[in-house]
Amino acid sequence: MAQMYGEIMEFNERLQKDVAAKESIISSLRASMRSKGIEAPPIPDQPKAAKKTLEVTIPYVVRKEENSDSYHTYQIHVKIGNEEWSINRRYAEFREFHYQLEKVLPDIGFFEFPQKITLGNKSVQVVEDRRQRLQEYLKYVFYTCSTTFISRGKGRSPEPVINEITVTKSDLIEVLPFFKEDEASLPEPNRSPTYSGL
Repeated sequence: MAQMYGEIMEFNERLQKDVAAKESIISSLRASMRSKGIEAPPIPDQPKAAKKTLEVTIPYVVRKEENSDSYHTYQIHVKIGNEEWSINRRYAEFREFHYQLEKVLPDIGFFEFPQKITLGNKSVQVVEDRRQRLQEYLKYVFYTCSTTFISRGKGRSPEPVINEITVTKSDLIEVLPFFKEDEASLPEPNRSPTYSGL
């Protein structure tokens, strides 16, 4: 799946270069026509391309102390159009989210989720590597949800799990409660809850 995603990105880049090259040719032909006194036909209005509105990053990792235990939380920043919010999640919460999501979206399993490390899991390098991988993971989740189609009712055409163009914060949280700001609503990582999204 990751290889297919890379191929799609390369194909998209080639298409953009082809479009730019053709626009350049058209522009030079129009200029040539004007220089010869020929009126060039008007350029038809092009529909504006829909802008992607869904972004996710993990800009920070915060080390917390609780009693004699220390752990890290990953600050997740989500932006949908003009709506932005941040949430903090521990690695165990990510892992539980991954296992539950994999049950309903098997393609999530193609992503190599960062393994649990028992010794040395608090070293700066391990924490930074994990931050980067978890950020890639969340982007993969959004990609998979935007390219996986499901039927939302009898007689309706299949739709993506998440439509990147029209999704709202409440839509995202309804489908993926992991992104809800209220941490109290999340299941405890050591229990085996049933995933309530999708």
